[in-house]
Amino acid sequence: MIDGACHCGALSWRTPHLPEHLARCTCSVCRRYGALWGEVDPAATELSKSNQAREYLTGDKMLAFVFCGRCGNLSHWRSLPGHGDRMKLNFRLADPERIRDLHVRTFDGADTWRYLD
Repeated sequence: MIDGACHCGALSWRTPHLPEHLARCTCSVCRRYGALWGEVDPAATELSKSNQAREYLTGDKMLAFVFCGRCGNLSHWRSLPGHGDRMKLNFRLADPERIRDLHVRTFDGADTWRYLD
């Protein structure tokens, strides 16, 4: 089990397994956020229920980025209905010691939609 929380503690997540790798995405949103994404099973992941949760929907309405309305930390993204059932957590919210050995890959979300390694 691994967990993460925003700076103020209002948003948190818990998932049973570490992802195979973490991803640094170069798309116009993610490069600004600076997140380290790890794909998880949405059905096996627990998200805190908080009135501080806010969402930013992408222009194409495919993804919802969830962040804390109090401290601003980005928690995760989830696909919106009609666009699959995917979720990636921001592992920068986890204990750095728990993720230090995970391989970080760069995903070219700006151009090719492929991993660059």
